[in-house]
Amino acid sequence: MTKNIAEQYLNQQIQGASPTQQIVLLYDGAIKNLMLARQAIENRDIEGRHNAARKVTDIVSYLLDILDYKQGGEVAANLARLYKYMLVRIIDIDLKNDTAVVDELIGHLRPLRASWAKLSEGQQAGDKAAPKADETADATPPGNAQFPPVACAGPLQAGALQ
Repeated sequence: MTKNIAEQYLNQQIQGASPTQQIVLLYDGAIKNLMLARQAIENRDIEGRHNAARKVTDIVSYLLDILDYKQGGEVAANLARLYKYMLVRIIDIDLKNDTAVVDELIGHLRPLRASWAKLSEGQQAGDKAAPKADETADATPPGNAQFPPVACAGPLQAGALQ
């Protein structure tokens, strides 16, 4: 019963969210599941770790799939490189059973989430200014330039966060 109520609430939240708010929800889901993977590693819960890592893979894959390369240009290309790098590192969660990998991925996602949240707040206030590149400096994978995360758009499917 409680699970159905939570799912209904999540579906309502997703349906009522703007595209930028939906991206924030995706980042929230990825970070939440990475934290669950970390907890599962600490508790030696192999199945829990695997399930959480799979959900993160689904979310990051979805973020990669919805990138708008025409509108986003170089920013979308940089995000694509980051997401692909993250997908490889997510595999390492299961292979290495190492919380350091989880922490690295969270370290990439948190600045992106913060930038999207700031963008979303600006849009709600009527200000369409994008976050500055230096606000997401920690989100770049090794060897990539800094970028603001403003290049993807698309409707969020309710199942993407579950």
